[in-house]
Amino acid sequence: MSNFKIELEHPWLLLLLIPVLFFSLFPFFRLSRKYRRNRNRIISVVMHTLAMLLCVAMVVGLTFTYELPNKKNELIVLVDRSDSGVENEALREEFLQDVINACDKNYKLGVVSFGWDAVYAAPLSYDKREGYRQYLSALEPDVGATNLAGAITFAAEQFENPNTAKILILSDGLQTDGDALSAVKLAAAKGIKVDAVNLANTEHNEMQILDVKMPENRIVPGQTATVTLTIQTNLKAEESATLNVTDMGYKSGSHAIRLVKGIQKVEIQHTFQSGGLHDLNFQLVGADSSDTVEQNNVYHAYLNIPLLENILILESKQGEADALESILGQMHTVQVFNIHEDADLIPKNVRELSAYEEVFLVNLSNADLTSDTMPPDFVQTLYDYVYNIGGGLFTVGGENDTLDGGTLVPHAYNRLDMEGTLFQQMLPVQVVEYTPPLAVMIVIDASGSMSMGKYEAALKAAEEILGSLSARDYCGVTTFDTTSTEAISVLPVAQKDRILDAIHSLNSTQGGSGSGGTVFAGAIELAGRAIAPIPVERRHIVLITDGDPSDHLEEQSDNDKNSYGKYILDNYNQNGITMSIFALSRSANKVEELTKAAEEYGHGHFYDIPSGELNRVQAYAKSDMAEVSLKEYEEGITFTPKVRDQSTVLNGIDTTTVIPSLKGYYGTKIKEGAKVPLIYQYVPIYAEWDFGAGRVGSFLSDLGGAWSVDFIKDAVGQRIVENIADSLSPSDDLEPDRLELVLRMLEENYSTRLNVYTTLGEGESVSVKVKPLSDAASRFYGGDVPVTSLGDNVGFDFFITCGGVYRITVTKTNANGETLAERTEYKVFSYSEEYRMFRDEDEGAKLLEQLTQNGNGEMITDAVETYATFAKTYPKTTDPRIVFLILAIVCVLIDVAVRKFKFKWPHELIRDRKNLKRLADEKAPKER
Repeated sequence: MSNFKIELEHPWLLLLLIPVLFFSLFPFFRLSRKYRRNRNRIISVVMHTLAMLLCVAMVVGLTFTYELPNKKNELIVLVDRSDSGVENEALREEFLQDVINACDKNYKLGVVSFGWDAVYAAPLSYDKREGYRQYLSALEPDVGATNLAGAITFAAEQFENPNTAKILILSDGLQTDGDALSAVKLAAAKGIKVDAVNLANTEHNEMQILDVKMPENRIVPGQTATVTLTIQTNLKAEESATLNVTDMGYKSGSHAIRLVKGIQKVEIQHTFQSGGLHDLNFQLVGADSSDTVEQNNVYHAYLNIPLLENILILESKQGEADALESILGQMHTVQVFNIHEDADLIPKNVRELSAYEEVFLVNLSNADLTSDTMPPDFVQTLYDYVYNIGGGLFTVGGENDTLDGGTLVPHAYNRLDMEGTLFQQMLPVQVVEYTPPLAVMIVIDASGSMSMGKYEAALKAAEEILGSLSARDYCGVTTFDTTSTEAISVLPVAQKDRILDAIHSLNSTQGGSGSGGTVFAGAIELAGRAIAPIPVERRHIVLITDGDPSDHLEEQSDNDKNSYGKYILDNYNQNGITMSIFALSRSANKVEELTKAAEEYGHGHFYDIPSGELNRVQAYAKSDMAEVSLKEYEEGITFTPKVRDQSTVLNGIDTTTVIPSLKGYYGTKIKEGAKVPLIYQYVPIYAEWDFGAGRVGSFLSDLGGAWSVDFIKDAVGQRIVENIADSLSPSDDLEPDRLELVLRMLEENYSTRLNVYTTLGEGESVSVKVKPLSDAASRFYGGDVPVTSLGDNVGFDFFITCGGVYRITVTKTNANGETLAERTEYKVFSYSEEYRMFRDEDEGAKLLEQLTQNGNGEMITDAVETYATFAKTYPKTTDPRIVFLILAIVCVLIDVAVRKFKFKWPHELIRDRKNLKRLADEKAPKER
């Protein structure tokens, strides 16, 4: 005890002592001495006075204050044993020993070591030496992660006296799991203080695989695709390394790469030999000096290539699907139903449709799909099958219908039939009347031969071409003689005034006379480059000249740069750019060459305008610019589809492959976001797009009818059909219960929270099974990963700590254990965030600073500072008023007793007893 004090709440009431003493003692001293010396009277006055004094003490509020040694101080040291702090292990242990040595006998000290989990290594105790021995012999936590929040929460629960407790954190502050800041706030609410010691790591050589990006396009078995890895290093100089790849546990290749400082993308080619799930493992191996942490050199990924096994073909007219069945039936199981004869066999709901990976609609109209013979709401069922479940859908035309009067109209892809329908929404093309926008480059000959009104006529033709275009078109102007010059780049026609000013300026600068020679090649190449990137379906070059070029049409040798025909062909074959030629007062010997150049090479028109008709050049220009609306269908032609967009449909087809011809097509408009692997001029022949979870492809001709006789017999055409089937195959296994069981996963390093959204009836429940698929993970767990239900049948927690690929199966059952619905998902885990080495330099320090601020503590650097904020003693206040009251009552009672009764003091009783005994002893001999 120390600092003892007596405190008075109302000290001025001590004045009551004067009347108390007066009225207690004055009557006593008024008595004569003879009566004052009476024992009972003396006792009475003493008791009376004491009672009065005690009452005064109670009235003035007398209390006793003093300090006692504080033995309620408690300290728990959180020791971060995770791998990220392994370099500072010696410093950490030294600091812990200093903290223990600085602890005196009045403190309870405990130690919690933690990584992902927390181990109570040394329970709170006054025996610090025994505590340290317990710490050294305690089990080690999982060091592959840092769950600082869990450690703080665990420590806070161990204190008996939270108001005098403190947590000391020895860590680098790099948490991987949990929310330490929230945990500290909860601890501070209990009165617990939090101090921290920053054990930051020093920089060292490191290389790490950050990410692996699998191919986004559909992959088919046997296809070689690009896999992109993101790697980060802090190497000071470029170094070589090896990237080893295993697929399904078998080594599939090694790749020599060069590592540079910073983040780099590394692309490798990998062949997916088979369908099914591919469990891929990437291991980066560098020089010993280039790496410190090995765990982040391994990355897991997966790609699921569902096997295309079952295809459903629905046809409208008997036999129209025979060709497709023959081609696809060689590799797959094909089921063909005629919608009229086999109506009862057609799948009636999404679950039945999901028995097939793809559905082919051969010459089916919307009217066919919505007819009374089809299952109710079949189009909606198809929509859900593709959009929600992930199935593939393919549409193709066929034999057209003949109306009264002999007019032919399309059966499939009929504009009136498709307008505003759900079926139309699913397709990658719009079956509508459509005039494609146009990009035009006007190429004007400004050579010396363009005199005598020809140059002026060319400029008038340019003005007429510009005036014929709509606001959604594009236009540019180029002039040429020996060399070529872009007078104005290709602009939207909405900026017509700028383009017109450029044309007028040509008249003023050239003066209508021109100069130099006439070289077509450079002008045609420049014009093609200018309009190739314009985002329109139609691109067209108009060449206005006097028709006497100094270069030639056909190539006379390899790489003949004087052949302008080469550039016309390149423009058309590579970018679908057509070209027309206006020959003003041309030379007679050039007609055949220019006609061939425009119509055969450029797929445009040749206009032979004699000198006497130069005033009609605007009419010819207007004719060439006449709007071309897509026909609903076109037949009686023979054309070869061209490649526009790369796709898996073109697997096995290169620039040397000749695509077989077709003899007709349906005119449609490409939807935004759709790919067009095959095109004819600006008309899509095959288009495809992602539609929700699935894919839809449309072939805008027939396959097995009169238009595709050559195409379907050719090996290349058959290969394209097989590729189409592969490209539309689902990216995941079809799950008809995708809508019945909706899954959401919340992932945080090791932990995963799986929420299942479904409607549960009486007796129904949901269960989750997590199975490791990778060899290492299977050996690590020796079975399934433990899953904890949150008690509501729709929330589940599980923890994955070993790298690999895992299959998550969610099953909904009834009271009898029968399966009602089932979903499968995959999860990949490569390495803990503990081994993500490239963090912000002060990330850990910032977190520790925030923890101490919210925990009413401070950052410390010396072990002694740990105890500086502890209270060594605690104040104690005693209020004696109850005791004083009892004593006053006792005094009053004694006062009353001595007044009313005679009594003897204990020593008097003893004395009298001794006297009686002595008298008795003296009397006894006399009697004998």
